[in-house]
Amino acid sequence: MQLSAITGSQTDRMTRDDGWRLLTIGRQIERLSAMAGLLGALFRSNAVLGDSGFNMLLDLFDSKITYRAYYPGRQEIPALLNLLVQEPANPRSLACVLNVLRKEVARLPDTVAGPAADLVRLLPEDGVGASLADLCRQSQSQGQSQSQSQTQTQTQTQALTPSQGPTPSQGQYANVLALSAQLEDAASALSNAISLRYFSHAAGHDQTLSA
Repeated sequence: MQLSAITGSQTDRMTRDDGWRLLTIGRQIERLSAMAGLLGALFRSNAVLGDSGFNMLLDLFDSKITYRAYYPGRQEIPALLNLLVQEPANPRSLACVLNVLRKEVARLPDTVAGPAADLVRLLPEDGVGASLADLCRQSQSQGQSQSQSQTQTQTQTQALTPSQGPTPSQGQYANVLALSAQLEDAASALSNAISLRYFSHAAGHDQTLSA
């Protein structure tokens, strides 16, 4: 509740200067990293194919009410990916977060290290970098049979070599997992680049030590 109050105060009362912009960018970077990681985790384990995992992902994205309004009575992976990944009108979607980041990062002041536009290039250029068709390319029937085969193989492997521990599931939607990893890397790279450019404690990056 206190964090929500801080966010509300920032949104309603702060002047839209560079400090406000950096706060907004930081919040969006954290959101991008967290949501991309959650998306990858639930798809990697195939938990999203069940009712509890499906609803959990909607809850974690704070999009359950929106999903029920958009797709009443439906529980489908393409609809889920469309709302949580592609829908620009959903403020919790990855596409919306990326759009906000592109806009606000581009408005940061230029420095001797280069223009702010260079930082925008660390993010996917168009949308989330993958179409909905690409994300849903693997059919569920094929994925289920592959998942059953993987489960049987894992069980056999674990029985033969119990000391090695369980083999992680590969998930049924490879493009979703690839997108999740790409966005997590992009969030980390953008955070590091902004820190190096705008939060350096040195007097100058070309400063040399003197005896």
